[in-house]
Parts: sequence; C-alpha cells; structure tokens
Amino acid sequence: MFVTGMTWMPIPFSILTGIIAELVYWSGGYKSMRSAVLAAGVFPLWSCGNYLPLFLQREQYFAGRTSYGQEYIDAVMKFTPNWMFFALLIATFVCGIIGGLLGKALLKKHFERAGIA
Repeated sequence: MFVTGMTWMPIPFSILTGIIAELVYWSGGYKSMRSAVLAAGVFPLWSCGNYLPLFLQREQYFAGRTSYGQEYIDAVMKFTPNWMFFALLIATFVCGIIGGLLGKALLKKHFERAGIA
C-alpha cells in the first residue's frame, strides 16, 4: 500500500488487526468454528486503515487534493465526519462475520456431501 502512494498509517493498523484476528482464532485452539467466524470479522478491519489519514490528518489529506476542486473537498468533508470511521469499522466487522457464516455454511455443506462431516 505504501508503494502505491498511501501513507504509512495502514501498515501498523494492518499489523495490529492481523495480530488481533490471529489471537481470536488461537483462543479457539484453531478448531472452534465460533472463533474462526469471529476472526473472519476482525481480519478485514485492516482495510479501514486506508482511511485513517482522512480522519486523523484531515487538513493534510485535503491539502493534497486541491486539484479536485473545493466542491469535491466540501462534499467529502460533509460525508465523512469523525464518527464515520467507527461506522466503517462496525460495517466492515459485520460484513466479515456474514462472510464467515457463509463460509461455515458452505464448508459444512461440502463436507457433508463428501461424507467427511
């Protein structure tokens, strides 16, 4: 991400969320489906790190986008109040949980069909 022009902020955020997801999965002994689904909710949070500069360094972020025009900057600022980052985190977590549950259902279906479960 850093090589493609993003700031340094997503890197430690990604490492942190990856470690948390691993600890969640580890807490279930790598066998608990509940911890696997919960880890599937935590792991995608790394992608929210890309938006940290938008919320933590607003002035610097928009100073680099003056070529887009003031109308663009005003619109983005209007739709991204600081509380929006937490909404982004929650939405990402919920969608990750849904994905984990879908994965669990697909695995169960295919293992039953193969006679393994």
